Amino acid sequence: MKDQLSLKKLLARSQGDLSENADYDAARDKQARIEERIKELEVMMQNAVISWF
Repeated sequence: MKDQLSLKKLLARSQGDLSENADYDAARDKQARIEERIKELEVMMQNAVISWF
């Protein structure tokens, strides 16, 4: 997934001026959301408790 986002950002960047590049902004925003979710999941896994009934 991260590789796909990096490729999307690279392709968007190749289109020219980043200040007016909606594709680059969208890829960057999506990557930020995914990175944040990964952090949330890592915290959840660190705090997980397995119990046997």
